[in-house]
Amino acid sequence: MEIDPDIYAALDKNSEQFITIVPILELLEDLIKKQILSPWQVKDIELLIHTEDMNGKLLEILMEARGDKDFDLFCGLLKINRNNKVKDFGTKLEHDAKRGSS
Repeated sequence: MEIDPDIYAALDKNSEQFITIVPILELLEDLIKKQILSPWQVKDIELLIHTEDMNGKLLEILMEARGDKDFDLFCGLLKINRNNKVKDFGTKLEHDAKRGSS
């Protein structure tokens, strides 16, 4: 699956924040429900010990194995989180990845 270059660039640009901000353990169930991740991808993530490693694996999956729709759904999950820092990060990712705005 090919991801839009602007989305890839936004994820790459914000990778350090992604690894520290995304509440992966809170999101795993929703990531499966929205079919952003498969159950086996979640199992792979859950095998990792550190949250930063889990987020790194999620980032890798989003950048290399998922599509534009998955990115949009993921940002939507961040934007409905109860933590304002997480909400703001979802908005920032969307803003940085806007397509066709030149």
